[in-house]
Amino acid sequence: MTLVACRPGVDRVDLRPSPTAAAAVVARFEAPEDAATELRVIEDDGATYAVETTRRGTRREATLVGLPAGEPFQVVAMVDGVEGEPTTGQAPSPSAGMPTFEVAFDDVPFEGFALVALTDPVRSMVGVVDGAGRWRWWWEAAPDRTFASPRPTADGFLWASQDRARGDVAQLAHVRSLDGQVSRDIALTGAHHMVAELDDDSFAWLAWDTREVPWVDGVPDRVTADRVMVGRGDGDEHERLAWFDDLGPAEIPCSHGLVPIHRGGEPTYEWTHANSIAWEPTRDELVVNARLTDTILGLDRQTGAVAWQLGGAAPTLSFADPADAFSHAHLSDVRPDQLLVFDNGVHREERLSRVIAYTLDRERSTVVVDDVLDLGVYVDFLGDARWRDDGGYLVATSSGSLTTFDRAHSATWRLRLDRDAVLGRVHELDHFP
Repeated sequence: MTLVACRPGVDRVDLRPSPTAAAAVVARFEAPEDAATELRVIEDDGATYAVETTRRGTRREATLVGLPAGEPFQVVAMVDGVEGEPTTGQAPSPSAGMPTFEVAFDDVPFEGFALVALTDPVRSMVGVVDGAGRWRWWWEAAPDRTFASPRPTADGFLWASQDRARGDVAQLAHVRSLDGQVSRDIALTGAHHMVAELDDDSFAWLAWDTREVPWVDGVPDRVTADRVMVGRGDGDEHERLAWFDDLGPAEIPCSHGLVPIHRGGEPTYEWTHANSIAWEPTRDELVVNARLTDTILGLDRQTGAVAWQLGGAAPTLSFADPADAFSHAHLSDVRPDQLLVFDNGVHREERLSRVIAYTLDRERSTVVVDDVLDLGVYVDFLGDARWRDDGGYLVATSSGSLTTFDRAHSATWRLRLDRDAVLGRVHELDHFP
């Protein structure tokens, strides 16, 4: 990187790639030990902001994250109010072949940032993209693994990790800070799809549970259901619910339960296919969605007791209208007594997907539909929806589109992946360094 001479009294800024995060840059300069310093960053589009520096003797250092990938930027060292000459650098670029986004339209530009998960036939990653479709941060998986369902955490970001072949039950969760200084890999036996962070340095996750039970024509066969687990990933694991033990007996849920898949390296049938888990802290409930049985459960986080059940074989909450029910859905966003469901609509007569906002009326043992956003397309797998602060939604589809909708259900902004890749769960970030 080019270094430019500075004004007297302010040493030059040295820019180099971060050794701990592919998307970050380390900036260093020298200053007297007792000097007050900061680093000013000027992005190529004119965005300017100050970054605090750490002190190591006379060395000042800052790790720059969130720069638009591959674009030039400038930094200016400030020492006791004296401004140095700008030093020019270029933000790291993603690896060759990494999927990129294109803006489809932006009637109302997206001012925030989206945390996303992507998987294609050869790579998987989590990352942050801005409203212009530019990568701001990313972390790539090893070739034999896939990443899923990223979420912000106190240390940075948390996501689930699985082997591509789904043959290994020793799955992982990853925690990474933006600068890569915090890097934790947590072993969670049997974990899949999603991991939820709790408030005591522990996690909740979905775990596969395969047993020999009667299946086709009552003949015993390998069938996979799910367990809900909590723990710290250090061997301290506790089961909160097991479908076989607590919600059985197992029954063929639909035509998908007759299609053999592979789990743990062997063929099996599926009963539940739980795909979503979230923690609702106000009531201290774990909210879990089982896709094949069309069931959403609210579990007491401490005991695993079922506080409520929507859908499934023995619901405690009913739909006011059968048309309000979801079919093979996904779920990421929960609030006290509210759910936002991405309804794939797999088994509905009209195969169109939608987003449904529900309110749980526990006193009347029913659910109220607050809003329905018809997407006008059919999404047969994955899909995600998030509430926005303005009352609209951020919606991701597995076909590679990321769209904002206003309260009137008008699409206001959209990104599309430029290639064949699967877009997973999404989380909107109001700000990003």
